[in-house]
Amino acid sequence: MVSFVSKANSYEAEKGHHDDLMMTLVLFGWLSTQSYFKDLTNFDLRKNLFQEKIQKLEDELTPFGFIDDGISLENGPEIDSNGDAWYSASDRDMDFKW
Repeated sequence: MVSFVSKANSYEAEKGHHDDLMMTLVLFGWLSTQSYFKDLTNFDLRKNLFQEKIQKLEDELTPFGFIDDGISLENGPEIDSNGDAWYSASDRDMDFKW
């Protein structure tokens, strides 16, 4: 790849080097962007690479954690006719004295 250089409006290998591998990669890059290739293989390389990158970023994120708001959800809330949630106070919740 180091010997593949620009010359006029084209690219080629420097004198004494070969550009066979680079031209194969260039042709593969061109072919993989064609709709016929995508339909034939049913494989969108750019889409898959993007999804893998997003998944990797999400996996590396620190988890949010837990928030204890002091409300016990052991029995669950009671929902009244207005749709409001009412929680019953237990003896444990009443330990704090004003």
